[in-house]
Amino acid sequence: MATDKETNSRLLRCYGITLSEYNTMLAHQDGKCAICGSTPKSRRLHTDHDHRVNKVKITVEPAGSVYGNKAVAFAWYKNKQYMCGGETKQEARQNMRKILLKASVRGIICWPCNRGIRVFNDDPVRLRRTAIYLERFNGEGN
Repeated sequence: MATDKETNSRLLRCYGITLSEYNTMLAHQDGKCAICGSTPKSRRLHTDHDHRVNKVKITVEPAGSVYGNKAVAFAWYKNKQYMCGGETKQEARQNMRKILLKASVRGIICWPCNRGIRVFNDDPVRLRRTAIYLERFNGEGN
C-alpha cells in the first residue's frame, strides 16, 4: 500500500489536489462513494474528475507583454475563465494545468462507479437512458 507521501504526490500530479483536500472531500461525503453511497473496506476510493479538462485550450502571453514581467496563461473551462502567471510561458502553462486539474475534480467514488462512468464516457444522457432501460426491464418503470 502506498505511503501518505506517495499518495499526496500522485494526487497532486494527477488531480491537482493534496491528500488533505482528498480527505476533506471524503469527510464531506461521510467516507462513502458520492454515487452509490458504499463504503469500501479494502481499497481507497477514486478521485473522479472531468476528462474533458485535457482538451481545454490554454493560451499564454509571454513575459513583458501587457501583463508585466510574468508570463500569463488563460483558459476557459465550464463557462469560467481562469488566469495565472509564471516566470516563463512553460511555467505559466504548467501552473494553469494544475489549476484546471483541481477544477475538474467532481468527487470521490468507488471503483465500480468510476468504471461505469468511464465505460459511458462521462455522458449523462447515456447514463439516463441506461437507467430508463433498466427500470423498464426490472419492472420498476411503467
